[in-house]
Amino acid sequence: MAPDEIVPKYEELLHGTIPAGGVAFVQSSVESIDLQQKQVRLSNGTVYEYGNLVLALGSVTAFFAEGAKENTLRFQSQVDVDAIKKHLKAVMQQAVQTDNPEVRRHLLTTTVIGGEPTGVELSLTLGDLLPQWYETLGGKPDELRIVLLNRGDILKGDINSHLADTAKRQCGSERFRSSC
Repeated sequence: MAPDEIVPKYEELLHGTIPAGGVAFVQSSVESIDLQQKQVRLSNGTVYEYGNLVLALGSVTAFFAEGAKENTLRFQSQVDVDAIKKHLKAVMQQAVQTDNPEVRRHLLTTTVIGGEPTGVELSLTLGDLLPQWYETLGGKPDELRIVLLNRGDILKGDINSHLADTAKRQCGSERFRSSC
C-alpha cells in the first residue's frame, strides 16, 4: 500500500465535504476552552471561536502487560508503518537463512493485538503483503502465520460490527493463513 493509503492527509479526507475554506487542520495543544464565550485557546495564543464544539481527543496506546511497551511495535503514524515494514522484512530475511524450523516458525509468526477496525485491517493487509515479500526472498508463504488477538469478539460494539463475520471468514481463508 502507498503511504497515503495508510496515513491519508486530512486535507484529502475532507476534500469536497465542506465548501472551500470551511475546514482548517491545526495541530497544536489546547490551553483552555471557554464554554460561555465559545472559544478555544491554543498554547501558542491563537483563539478559535466556534458554534459547535466536538472533542475528538484521539487515543493513547495503553500497555497493560509488563514488557509490552519495550517489546511491541506501535501502529499510529507513518514512522511506525515504516518501522514495522523494516522489521518484518528483516525477520523474514533471517527466516530464509535459518535451518532451524522452530526458530523459523517463531520469526514468521506476526501477532497483532486489538480486534477493532485498525487491528483487523492491519492483519488482513499483512495477510496480503507478507506472502509476496517472503516469496520474493525465496521463502515458502505457507510458513507465515498472522495471529489477531483480542479480548472478545472482533469489531464488537464498533460501527463496523456488521463486518465481523466477513472479517473472520477472510482471516480464516487459505489466502491469509491467519487466525482471528
